[in-house]
Amino acid sequence: MNLYAEYLENLNQLTLILSADRSLISNYTIDEKWFNLALSSNNEANIRINLNAFEYNAINLKEIKSNNQNESIFRLSSARLIKKPSCSATIQTQPNSINSIKCLACQTEIVKNAGCFNYLKLPENDLDELADNFFCHLHDHNHNKCHEEDLTNILNPMRDKKHLRKSILENLTLIVLNSNHLSPGSLNEESLDLKCSQCLANLGYRKKSSLDFFIWKSSVMLNNCHLFNVSSLFSQLGQGKYLFETKKNSNLLFIWILNDKAFFKQLKFTDLNSDIKLNIDIVKKCLFKLLTKEKDEIEIKRLKNDCNVNSILVSKELFENILDRMNESNSQLCGSLQKSNNFYFSII
Repeated sequence: MNLYAEYLENLNQLTLILSADRSLISNYTIDEKWFNLALSSNNEANIRINLNAFEYNAINLKEIKSNNQNESIFRLSSARLIKKPSCSATIQTQPNSINSIKCLACQTEIVKNAGCFNYLKLPENDLDELADNFFCHLHDHNHNKCHEEDLTNILNPMRDKKHLRKSILENLTLIVLNSNHLSPGSLNEESLDLKCSQCLANLGYRKKSSLDFFIWKSSVMLNNCHLFNVSSLFSQLGQGKYLFETKKNSNLLFIWILNDKAFFKQLKFTDLNSDIKLNIDIVKKCLFKLLTKEKDEIEIKRLKNDCNVNSILVSKELFENILDRMNESNSQLCGSLQKSNNFYFSII
C-alpha cells in the first residue's frame, strides 16, 4: 500500500491519498497526533499516520470522493506545517578554473596540458537575442568599418595560432572550447559531430565556419570529477517552463516546473499494522510532455516563440536520461496524480 501526502502552504491544506479501495476502510478517526485508519480485511488491521509535524483542528478533516475506486482521499484544511523541512537537493559548486577535461567513458584527456584555464559563464538561453545588447569596446578602432573587417582575433584576445586563449566558456549544458584548446588527435569529427578518438563516445558538436567546439558537460569529467548529470541539471532549474531538445532528434521534451519548493511525500508500506511518521520533503512538482516534430509542429513553434519558455540544448544521452527519470517518477504516482489533460505529472 502506498501513501501520498501533499501540503499546499498557500492554502494551509494537507491532502492524504492511500492506494486502497475505499471499501477496505471500515472506519477513520483523527485526534491531536494521529490519523487512524481501520481496514476490513481477512486480518483486521490498523494504520496510524503521525501528524505531529502539523498544527490542525480535527474537525477540518474531510473525505474527498474519488473517481478512482483504488484510491481513498482525505483532506485536512486549516493545517499549518510547524517546521519547514530543509531542501535535500544540493547544488554542486562549479569550478572557477579548469586544468583537465576528460572523456567520461574512457578518461582520455582532450585539452592541452597548458596550466589552468579560467572558467567563464555564458548566459543560459536566448544568446541570439542577448547579442543585440552587446557593444564594441574597441575604442581605438574605426567603428564605421567594424562590419567590413574580420575582427575575430582582435575581439577574442589570445586566440591566434601563437597564443592559447586562457579562458573556457560554459553555460548550463555546454562547454565552449577553441580549436587551440584541444589536444591533437583527441577528437574525431564526423559531419560536425565530435567523438572521442579513443572510444568514439559522443562528446559534442561544431558549427560550420566556426573555430569553437561545443562539448556536452554530461559527457566529460572536469578536473577529474563528473559534475553534471540529470540530478545536477534539475537542481539548477527553478519554477518555469523548459523545452529540451537535441541536435539530431525528432523528439522534444517540454517540462513545466509548477513549484520548485513543493511539499510532498510518498511512502510505501507492506505491514498493514503500521505507525507511519509523516515527514514532508521539499521537491519540484512538474508537468511534462513528449513532443514530436512531425505531429506537434504547431505546438513546438508556439513554445519556441514563447519568451517564457527556456530552450535548453542537451546531448542525446542526457535527453534520454531526463525522459527516463520523468517517466519513472510518473509511474510511481497514484492514478489521480499521474495525468492532467495531455500532460503527465512528475516529482523530482
